[in-house]
Amino acid sequence: PLTLGTVHDVVFSFKLGAVGYEQVWLDGKEISNLSNIPVGTNLEDGYSMRLGPYYGGGMAGNQIVQTYGNIAAFPSSTSLISRITNRPAW
Repeated sequence: PLTLGTVHDVVFSFKLGAVGYEQVWLDGKEISNLSNIPVGTNLEDGYSMRLGPYYGGGMAGNQIVQTYGNIAAFPSSTSLISRITNRPAW
């Protein structure tokens, strides 16, 4: 669970497609590592993904604010370990 009123550092690494993968780190700790799974939505223009603050309920009257930073989207096999272990100063 996420703590409200706190800045969290989230790092995603994923490959879109019918047979893709995803890895997610929250505040420097790996919380998900799945492979050989469909990732994204297969639309007319190919696979795509949308990231945002989706929540199923219980937040009535609360404001959710998100800020994205240090975004890099490119095909790469570069390790993300330095980004995960050296979190930016928010």
